[in-house]
Amino acid sequence: MSARDHDAAQLQAELAQRHAPDPRFHFDVTIRFTDGTYRNKVRARNKCVAHAMALTDARMASPCSTFYGKELGHLVELAKQDQRSPAP
Repeated sequence: MSARDHDAAQLQAELAQRHAPDPRFHFDVTIRFTDGTYRNKVRARNKCVAHAMALTDARMASPCSTFYGKELGHLVELAKQDQRSPAP
């Protein structure tokens, strides 16, 4: 491999790292509402995104439309499978 080819390959590798998608993790989300408790597993970049996705799912995708009450609190934890090693 010539020096020029080596430099081109190194540049491509650096560009690939810069444009790599953010790692996603599995979170266990629990949201308490006045009308019940919603639990789900969500794959997201961080806890805030996981909470927002679960809240949207609870409010809009619930089959029986039960979670329309006030949100009393939430708990977002990294799933046990991701505590050992994060996804690339």
